[in-house]
Amino acid sequence: MKNNFNLIAPVYDKLGSFIFGNSLIDSQRAMLHHLKADNHVLILGGGSGDILKELDKLEMRLSISYVELSSKMVELARSKQPFKNLEVAFINQNAQSIDLPKADIVITNYFLDVFTLENLSMIMKKIDLALNDSGIWFCTDFRKTNSFFKNALIKLMYLFFKIFSQLEGTKLQDFEGQFEALGYKKIDTKFYFGKMIESCAYQKSKLAK
Repeated sequence: MKNNFNLIAPVYDKLGSFIFGNSLIDSQRAMLHHLKADNHVLILGGGSGDILKELDKLEMRLSISYVELSSKMVELARSKQPFKNLEVAFINQNAQSIDLPKADIVITNYFLDVFTLENLSMIMKKIDLALNDSGIWFCTDFRKTNSFFKNALIKLMYLFFKIFSQLEGTKLQDFEGQFEALGYKKIDTKFYFGKMIESCAYQKSKLAK
């Protein structure tokens, strides 16, 4: 099955920390200040659930739809329970194959980078339909830089995940261009790991089609 992280789920977080230090989790919490109490949050490709712990620390009531293809990742995310402030519905399904629940906030942390350009366009349009008017989309992901080392690292990661997770994508796509095509406005951004990682908040326009 393509884009399935079952095989590497037990070591995914440790591997990420070894290479990127705290940058992965720091980048995922960067936009959380845009959240409001009682928001319904749609998380796609949430992985092992570290983002849930960060959301719970905000000490505000949130309703979460947690969509993750990997059953092993969902098991790890469930193990983070109980939560004091979160109501979480775990959905162990392929986001491309289900009707996504409506949300005030969408979170795609290191999710969009798994897709080919064709499938990226389709899944982003689908997510857009699930996000309420004037909703906010948090997108954190890798980006190309002027560094030979960092660009080589990205290529190596794609090769690694192609082998162990049957990753369909082979290179980073133009995420920002896709957001612009959907009518989103970037309202906040922050960089990590020498600008190899970018965390953004995009506002949905009521007039966007």
